[in-house]
Amino acid sequence: ERDYVLYRLSSPSGLLYGYRIDAAEEIDITPTMINWRDLILDFWISPKLEFHVLDEDELQEGIKNNLITSTQLQKVRAVETYLRDNFSSLIKEIES
Repeated sequence: ERDYVLYRLSSPSGLLYGYRIDAAEEIDITPTMINWRDLILDFWISPKLEFHVLDEDELQEGIKNNLITSTQLQKVRAVETYLRDNFSSLIKEIES
């Protein structure tokens, strides 16, 4: 029910590198695979809980070239706002 895909990235020994989040739609999770449509904008949360927006330049290029609809752009911006406001509680939820 969320418009993003979240990855927890760590070393083989368990050292946390951070969290990557992709804005997404049409997410389909089955026992053997996960499929989604990538909506270009991504986010990074460092182990120190620093929030970063990635690929804003790619998103602007996608808008310019009509690769993303206005509805998709609204979804991307809603995901960005939600994550900015809630990423620390989201991480706590994942780690509990």
